[in-house]
Amino acid sequence: MNDKDRIKKLQERVKQLEKLQTQKQDGHLLLPECDNLCRKVFENANDGIIIHDSAGRIYGVNKALYRRLGYTREEMQQMNLHDLVASGHGKKIEGRMSRLEQDGVAIFESADLRKDGTAMPVEVSARIIDNDGQKLILSIVRDISERKLAEDLISASLREKEILAEEVERTTQFNNLVLLYILDEMDFSLRKSKDILKDKLKFSRSRILMLLSTQDRLFRSPSYAEIDLSAVLRSLIKHIYALQVSGIKDIVIKQETQNVHMDLHRALPCCLLISELLSNTLRHAFPEERKGTVLVSVSQDETGRYTLILKDDGVGLPDGLNYRRSSTLGFKLVMDLVKQLEGTITLRRSQGSYFTIRFV
Repeated sequence: MNDKDRIKKLQERVKQLEKLQTQKQDGHLLLPECDNLCRKVFENANDGIIIHDSAGRIYGVNKALYRRLGYTREEMQQMNLHDLVASGHGKKIEGRMSRLEQDGVAIFESADLRKDGTAMPVEVSARIIDNDGQKLILSIVRDISERKLAEDLISASLREKEILAEEVERTTQFNNLVLLYILDEMDFSLRKSKDILKDKLKFSRSRILMLLSTQDRLFRSPSYAEIDLSAVLRSLIKHIYALQVSGIKDIVIKQETQNVHMDLHRALPCCLLISELLSNTLRHAFPEERKGTVLVSVSQDETGRYTLILKDDGVGLPDGLNYRRSSTLGFKLVMDLVKQLEGTITLRRSQGSYFTIRFV
């Protein structure tokens, strides 16, 4: 290159620099400076940022996202977007991609998997961008773990208040029904014998005490949506035994209710059922100081269905007694409680009594 060509090239370079300087003075950043700023914004954003294509290949991820998920940048860039989405959300990717193709933008909630396998609830704001003719997706990923926790606590609190309000109303109706049954029995007894009336009054008093005791124990539970039935029943069975068993009787009550939880709607009628059946068993199944064993069992299967069992090895119910149509207070209440639970009840009469109640 001769001197003339060198001078011409320098003149062109000077003109380029003058043009860039003018752009800077007009408020425009130089291209290298702009690139540097964009990199700083991308890397230091508080929210996670991820760039990927429609097939889920990851082209870029910022520090906020890969650190929150517990990965390195290199690990994440070797992964596919489908590997990051928590179970239950992966099947929604296809629909969200369709929305993006149609609208160019989509905002939705999802959950990303951390490296340790736990899920991080996120809100994603995604947009299609053009990279030299290649369609990529820029997603801003916000960690909403605290927001979801607050929403769950509020929902649980509201649900518990709804359960309590509904149960107070239903319990009041049931209490009135019990009192009506008791009054009917006392009226009938009064017409027959004063001695029978004394016994009925004593028994009715103990029944009301058990009813109030059951309600009190359940209403003192820390959560009305998840009541630990094991703890409630342990206390209730002791109370029933003390009220019903007088004198020296060798009756063993076994309880099988490990890790059973119910909401108040189910727990109250379930406990009252046990109270009625167990009281009846202790009063009638073991006459004349007879020894015996009673089993109280409540379980739940994988479908969510509950099974309540109360069986004994006592003398059993009289053969002619139809417990479903019985006019006695105890069995009236039992059938009303089964109806409340929308359940079924069956009885086997071999070697004592064996009641099975199933409900959802």
